[in-house]
Amino acid sequence: MRDEVESIQPAWYPAKAERETSQRTPGQVQRGALRFIVGLGTPALPTRTAGKGKGRSKGYYPASRIRFQIVKKAKTAKNRASTSP
Repeated sequence: MRDEVESIQPAWYPAKAERETSQRTPGQVQRGALRFIVGLGTPALPTRTAGKGKGRSKGYYPASRIRFQIVKKAKTAKNRASTSP
């Protein structure tokens, strides 16, 4: 990426002549990396809009919820141990 990244320098840096073709330093490559990567693009498809859902179709009535009997638990282990002979 060092050869592909263009030199991005702040305005207060002294401008180098165009004829100088020295390699970029790691810091210069890091500064220009984002612009380079954004320019490459992405193979992913654009996101689809979510919008509002369609809801239930007409005439659909879901089955009632299954109701289970209540199960009462036994006494706690501490109470059972104290009542045992």
